[in-house]
Amino acid sequence: MTKIQKSFDTKEVGMKIRQLRKAKSMKQDELGEILGGLSRGQVSNLETGKRNLNLHQIKTLAEFFGVS
Repeated sequence: MTKIQKSFDTKEVGMKIRQLRKAKSMKQDELGEILGGLSRGQVSNLETGKRNLNLHQIKTLAEFFGVS
């Protein structure tokens, strides 16, 4: 059986998160609260691709920003 592996570019995803956040005139610490209490530094790491999102965070962001 062949295993299919899907991956995504964390830097590209992070840039999109930053664009969405800025479009709502939000600060990183405000977005961190929505994501369950992440610090500004942790949000910065998400936006630069240095930190991965977990499934709950992906769902939360999609619902908050109205994207899929």
